[in-house]
Amino acid sequence: MKTCSFFSHRFISFVLAVIIGLNFVSGDPLKRLPPSKPDSGCPRLSECIPFERCKYSCDTIFEATQIQRLLYYVRDKCTGPTGDKRLYVCCEDRYVLDFAYCSENDDSKELEHAKSAQRKLNQAFPGCGKTPEPEFTPFVLNGEPAHKDHNQWSGVLFGNTICSVVLLTKKHIVSAAHCFDKSDKYYVAFSLDAKISSVDKCLPSSECRSGGCYDELENQKCISYNIIEVIKHPKYNEKELPHNFDVAIMTLEQEVELNPICLPDLDTFEDLAIFEKVTVSAWSNDKAHQSSANIKTYELIQGNFSHVPNERCSKKFEVDSISVLHMCMETIGTVKTRAYVCKGDSGAGAVRDKGNGQLELVGLTNSGLNDCTESQYSIFTRLSGPILRWVLNQLYEHDIR
Repeated sequence: MKTCSFFSHRFISFVLAVIIGLNFVSGDPLKRLPPSKPDSGCPRLSECIPFERCKYSCDTIFEATQIQRLLYYVRDKCTGPTGDKRLYVCCEDRYVLDFAYCSENDDSKELEHAKSAQRKLNQAFPGCGKTPEPEFTPFVLNGEPAHKDHNQWSGVLFGNTICSVVLLTKKHIVSAAHCFDKSDKYYVAFSLDAKISSVDKCLPSSECRSGGCYDELENQKCISYNIIEVIKHPKYNEKELPHNFDVAIMTLEQEVELNPICLPDLDTFEDLAIFEKVTVSAWSNDKAHQSSANIKTYELIQGNFSHVPNERCSKKFEVDSISVLHMCMETIGTVKTRAYVCKGDSGAGAVRDKGNGQLELVGLTNSGLNDCTESQYSIFTRLSGPILRWVLNQLYEHDIR
């Protein structure tokens, strides 16, 4: 046994030495970087930084097998400052981030759990993101018509502030983490009429005699739900502007008998292309969205946006911290139908057609300018990569139905 073990170790070491010495072909997840400079510990056009700040490292290692991880660490590990015990790697300049994109201690089962949650979602909600043929409800102020029943997954959050939420399962919703910075008591309302006057005038779900509740509505057109749990992304930092990892998952006390939105597929999802269009449906009570300044009704406003380079938002907002976790969106449409991100819109979902009549959630409203009518550009949290995996992992921990 000792002889076999010694031989195995020698053989593995030989294989590692041979593989590490190879130049990996372009497109391989472990491709080699350009040759090193003589006076540098890292290859040309790269620098030695903490592993968690290198997007390429995070994405590569997360998808890699155990042997690929070992190869990567052996090849690209470098020495950080004296006394700093974090893992440092040589990272190409174009992948260097100024924040922790991942952690070297991330659970290796996270991807497995995320895929498991996605399978359960697909089984539980095969018709997610689909809407019935809508009847038009003419609530159109600074946006396109919000159709009755057309955006069933869009709800409004009442607490210290007003935000929008998106339904993921019968008991789970997603929104922006910064909506939960101050208050400790929250309610969510879903409406069949694309209009809510106040949460007090909605039928509490706890008073429903039937499971669905919506067949019991009389004068009310909405149902309110208690939120029993709020989980913010662990890397969310309320002092950052714009916020990275600005996402939170909430659990409702009762089930919502409405159709949820689809989440992107981990295996086949393609990130939004530049100038690709999305639709955003958000609740707002801003005067710009009201037919009268005295009306305090919350209305579901729908608008179209185009995905544009992040540099445009950096210039407009005069900040350098718009990251790969963000998407810059530009409002599009005619003067009458053009919509603007405004108060109450945080957490609203950006959706696109998957091509089969189903809509998928690709982003959450993060921030815009204080002056709504001047907010040509707005910032969204990108629902892909580590954020999508985190959302699915939270759902993995619960009974999906």
